[in-house]
Amino acid sequence: MVGKNNYMRKVFLVIGFLIAVSAFGQEKDRFQGESELKDCEVKVDLYYSTKRNPDLMKSVEKYQDTELALVTIDKKKGVSYTFYYLIGTKTSLGPTAYLVEPKFMNDDKTQRKFFLFLKYKPKKHIFYDAECFRKNPAIKNLRFETFEFEDDK
Repeated sequence: MVGKNNYMRKVFLVIGFLIAVSAFGQEKDRFQGESELKDCEVKVDLYYSTKRNPDLMKSVEKYQDTELALVTIDKKKGVSYTFYYLIGTKTSLGPTAYLVEPKFMNDDKTQRKFFLFLKYKPKKHIFYDAECFRKNPAIKNLRFETFEFEDDK
C-alpha cells in the first residue's frame, strides 16, 4: 500500500510540473482581446525624462505621420481607447512630444489647447497602429473615449 501511495504522489508531482511548465512564459491578457491585437501593437517610448528623451524622439520620428490607437487600462473605469497623433515640439527645456486627437490636428489654435502629456505607464497604456487596430474585431469589447469640448468662439 505504501508503494502505491508513493507512485500516486510521483504521478501528481509530474502532472503538476508539466502544467507549471506549460503555463510558464504565457502572459495573461491584460484585457479581453489583447492577444488578438498583438500584430497591431507598436512601441512608443512616451517617457518624459531627460535620460529617455532620445527614445522619445525616435518614436516621434518613426510615428510622426501615423495615427495611433492608445488603449488605457483602468481598474475602476475599465478598458478604453482613443486615437492620437504623436507630435514632436521644441521647448525651452529641449525637444519633447505630446499626443493630439485627429479632430484637433488641422487647427493650430485648438491643437495648442487640447493636447495630452500622458503619465505613461507601459502596463496601463498600450499603443497600436490605428489602421490595423480598427480592422480587428477584438476592439468591439473596448470602450471608445474622446475629449469633448464646447467651441469658445
